Amino acid sequence: MNHSYEFYHTTGDNVVISFNKGPTLKITATSVDALDTGVWTHLAATYSGNGQEEGLNIYKDGVLLSTEQTQGSAGDIQGQYFAPGQDLYLGSRVGGTGWPLRNATLDELRFYSKELSASEITDIINLSP
Repeated sequence: MNHSYEFYHTTGDNVVISFNKGPTLKITATSVDALDTGVWTHLAATYSGNGQEEGLNIYKDGVLLSTEQTQGSAGDIQGQYFAPGQDLYLGSRVGGTGWPLRNATLDELRFYSKELSASEITDIINLSP
């Protein structure tokens, strides 16, 4: 399967999540508001798997963010999908292009095999280290 995900922030500090399915489908959600800089922030992104842009959600500190959502062709990144043996890019676009992390740190990165609910995300935030 030629599926990939992107989760990064733009040069304007907006958060982006994209789901790419082969060269034919790219759905993207971009936060309307920019992230606060200089403070620790918990970010979570979920995807329902429904193939629609409303299936993408971004949470900041457990609160669902307002997003602008788009759907179109993923042809601009054709050939750059994740496959066994390829690197995983975090904080940049598929293929390592785009917006690299700028003065940021990733901690306790987790992947789940299901879409988490808002209450499950809040529970994770409230776990003691």
